[in-house]
Amino acid sequence: MFNVPTLIYDGSCGFCKRCISYFQRFQRRHINYITSEKAQYLMDTPAKKDMDASVYFYHEGIFFKGAEAIFELYAVGAKKTHWKWMYNKIGGLKFLAELGYFCVAKNRKWLSKISQVLYGKFEKESGGIDRLHSRVFANSKETWFSEDVVYQNRIETYVIAQSLFFRGMGLVYLLAFGSLFFQVIGLFGSHGILPISTYAERIISVSKELSFPSIFLFFNSDTFLITATVMGVISGGLMIVGLLPGITSFVSWVLYLSFVTVGQEFMSYQWDVLLLEAGFLLLFFVPWGGSIFNQPTKKPSRLILFMLKLLLFRLMFTAGVVKLISGDNTWKTFMSLDYHFYTQPLPHFMSWYAHQLPLYIKKIGVGFAFFVELVVPFLFFMPRRPRHLAFLLTTLFMIFIMATGNYGFFNILVIVLSFILLDDYFILSRIPKWVKKMIDLRYRVVPERKVRKYLNRGIVCCLLVPMLYMESSRFITDRLIVPKPVQFLGGVAQHFRLFSPYGLFAVMTTKRKEVVIQASLDGETWKDYEFKWKPGAVNIAPKWAFPHQPRLDWQLWFSALSTIENNSWMYHYFVKLIQGSESVLSLMGPSPFGNKKPNYIQAQLYDYTFTELDDMKGTGYWWKRTYVGPYSPTLQLSK
Repeated sequence: MFNVPTLIYDGSCGFCKRCISYFQRFQRRHINYITSEKAQYLMDTPAKKDMDASVYFYHEGIFFKGAEAIFELYAVGAKKTHWKWMYNKIGGLKFLAELGYFCVAKNRKWLSKISQVLYGKFEKESGGIDRLHSRVFANSKETWFSEDVVYQNRIETYVIAQSLFFRGMGLVYLLAFGSLFFQVIGLFGSHGILPISTYAERIISVSKELSFPSIFLFFNSDTFLITATVMGVISGGLMIVGLLPGITSFVSWVLYLSFVTVGQEFMSYQWDVLLLEAGFLLLFFVPWGGSIFNQPTKKPSRLILFMLKLLLFRLMFTAGVVKLISGDNTWKTFMSLDYHFYTQPLPHFMSWYAHQLPLYIKKIGVGFAFFVELVVPFLFFMPRRPRHLAFLLTTLFMIFIMATGNYGFFNILVIVLSFILLDDYFILSRIPKWVKKMIDLRYRVVPERKVRKYLNRGIVCCLLVPMLYMESSRFITDRLIVPKPVQFLGGVAQHFRLFSPYGLFAVMTTKRKEVVIQASLDGETWKDYEFKWKPGAVNIAPKWAFPHQPRLDWQLWFSALSTIENNSWMYHYFVKLIQGSESVLSLMGPSPFGNKKPNYIQAQLYDYTFTELDDMKGTGYWWKRTYVGPYSPTLQLSK
């Protein structure tokens, strides 16, 4: 007889191996796993036909069979005794458990086939299962993994996926802060469009600092703003190489939160909040010391992993739902892509070519978008293979968006979020051999400490409760009575950008209104300001800005959707143009009067559409534009 607890199972049953692999996630004590074929030669056991029909667990000289063996295995191997207690103490549960086990055991061949479809093939031999815990001892809580064990057993670990997600977030932070570096003084500097220093004075005089969590309330000089973006770039770079994961994640999140809090119109896009929400969850997903891939590696929290999947689900699914409930006719008739490519905020030259595609291809594209947004998100919570499919479809969708429009770091952020759908086996099986030789794929996973486990549970509760109430009031009823504690949690979450409603392009714009800003020295001769990225002269091709996000150009697109009275920031912008602010002019193209300051400023509204293929061949123009009317009155600095 063995002197350690031993599980005897049918070695030809793939479903049995899958269940053992799942149990090993929770194992806290050394368990010996042998097949029924081997067991009959090693010990005095029940008949082989009985062992083939049911799992057996041997412990302290006693054989346990069927459902009782499973509960005993959990009590001994995982130290989860509550299932065994319920099995023995609650009347009727023993009968139901054994009946359920009998049904599963009788149909395990079909279950093996289903599990193979959902999870992939399992190894034929049991060596991998035996080796998996060959280095796990009774007094140890560490689990060793290596490439061959993960590969053979399809174990769903997320250590490599955790590393990829962390490094990917570092790339997103680097791109976000790098883009801000070139705009921060023109947008928020002392001579910028909306100076943070002025805004901070207003906030401090009328509100509590906790409602506006930003270091720029106290430090807002131009030098400090530049320094903050540089620190963000450096922090993102350190995340990419995997150094100091906890500290760099926290620094990046705090700096970006500070910008979003006081950035007003220019930092109010959905992906800004998406980055903060993902960045906050990242703080509880990665280890806080050393390197992201040093041994020992903290086991990624399943709760935080679920919250990241839920975040991705909310982003994608609500994007589809808002299109359906908006009642917009272009989405109903699948005609939206016939307008989208030229009406989107910042098209590039590939958008023009996409606009020339036949209408039926555009309708197929709309159908694909609905499928990815309304169906694929449910695959995020399913077993391995459906999740992998969801990753591929979501990534493909983001690549299509990148190929036809300028959306800054948004598409990369969604792809990085999708990394959490991949387990280590999927990644290991696709890493080239030359890459495997460069990195150490043998690592050990140390379970979470109790303090961190309970902290994660508290964070999840504090986020889920207000999130459920807010989403319910958004889609179900706006008369939902929200308890005061939930209102408080919701307020804190909103102040720190820990939760936000999502839903892009609920209503498709069918016309592109473009604000054209003009300047004059005498009030009679007017010249247009040209921009680096947004449409202007009709003979200039739309420009590729990715991954940079020119926020002034973007905000002017939103301004064109309403009147100047609803965009008071534009008056500040016009003042800076008349004053000849160099920092603001650096955000634009060449000044129409060179070094001379204009005396008059006005804005006109034009209707822009893409030219057709024949028009392009004849004229070389990318755009057609029609004058709509004045957008603003003529302004002088004295007035």
